[in-house]
Amino acid sequence: MKMIKNPAISIVLCFLLIGVAASSINAQTANINVKLSPLLALTVNTPDVNINFNTLTDYQNGVTVPMPGHLTVSSLLPYTVSVKANDATLSDAATTPNTMNVNIVTAVLTAGGTTGGTVAPATPLSNATANPLVTLATPALAKVLDVTYAVPSSVSNSAAVLGHPSGTYKTVVTYSIVNL
Repeated sequence: MKMIKNPAISIVLCFLLIGVAASSINAQTANINVKLSPLLALTVNTPDVNINFNTLTDYQNGVTVPMPGHLTVSSLLPYTVSVKANDATLSDAATTPNTMNVNIVTAVLTAGGTTGGTVAPATPLSNATANPLVTLATPALAKVLDVTYAVPSSVSNSAAVLGHPSGTYKTVVTYSIVNL
C-alpha cells in the first residue's frame, strides 16, 4: 500500500470519504393526495324582480329591468345556467285570476356577467323548457352574474299585455346550474 505524503491531499481524501459515508442516508417517499370535492352552487341574490308599467311610454317602448349581481355561481367545471318558469302564465290575485302568458318576459345575462362561455340572446321565459342563459362557462368561484329582464315593445303594446286588467301578475322562475 502506498502512503500519500502530501498532508493536504490526505485531508481532502478524508473529507471525501466522510462525504461518501454521509450520503448513504436512507431516503423515504411520501404520497401527496389532493382531493377535489364536487363544487356546483347557484344563489339568487335578489329574488324579487319588479317590472312596472307606470307610463304611456312604458307601454309603447316596453320595460327593461337590469338586476346587477342577481346570481352568484361557483363551479369546479365548465357549467350552464338556465332559467325556467314554474307556470305557463303570470296570474294576478283576483278571485278568478286574470292571466298573461309567461313568455311576455325575457331574461338575458348582461354586462358584468362575463363568464367565458356562450351567452344566449334574450329569450322569452318558458315553463316547457329551461332556457340557457350561458353555456360552457369558465369554472369560477363566487362569480356574480347580472341578469336583465324585459317586456319588449313588441309585446308591451300588443294584445299580450293590452286588454288585461291592471294589477300585479306574478310567477316564479327557477334557475339551475349543471356541469357539462
